[in-house]
Amino acid sequence: MQLDQLTGVAVAVVHKGQFIWEEGFGWANREAAVKAISRTPFNLASLTKPFATTTLMTLIAEGKLSLDDPANNYLAKSKIVCPHGNADAATVRQLGAHVSGLPTMFAMYYRNEANLALSPDALLTEYGNLAYPPGSCFEYSNIGFVALDAIASDLTGMDFGNLMTQRVLTPLGLDDSFFGTGLRDLQRGRCVTIPRETLSRTT
Repeated sequence: MQLDQLTGVAVAVVHKGQFIWEEGFGWANREAAVKAISRTPFNLASLTKPFATTTLMTLIAEGKLSLDDPANNYLAKSKIVCPHGNADAATVRQLGAHVSGLPTMFAMYYRNEANLALSPDALLTEYGNLAYPPGSCFEYSNIGFVALDAIASDLTGMDFGNLMTQRVLTPLGLDDSFFGTGLRDLQRGRCVTIPRETLSRTT
């Protein structure tokens, strides 16, 4: 922060399950002169992925899907495609391990461009093309996690953010964390979990 390379940060020290110190430094919003406090929400960005896979594992524990089934078995709308190979070779497990053959992709939108953000189904239609044979190589793939989100939503009929809150955040007591970018949540949250496929919903 002294080198002006960081706008703001919230720090907490936890000992034996108890907060013993927490404090915010710098700015939550420099332009509006809003200082960061210990409960200022921050984006977790791709650290959301363990929350996503934990959500998915609750469905696996209930027998609603299998890790080694083709991902396309569970995608109700947009499917993974492969013009020159077998798209059904990409399994649920491979999506989570970044070895499904789906490529790297990243999209970012500013807050006033949020209407440009694509839905998971639209993202899969646009980017859900295998670039490599499933299992042949590792490539960090946000679109793979879009597919996992879509699978979970298709199986439950629930928005993925609500599903994650119900099955992971609330049971773990993470009441200050939330998925998505509802502005009202910014007033209460400690941290933000966001979709991995795009930063269009960040706040």
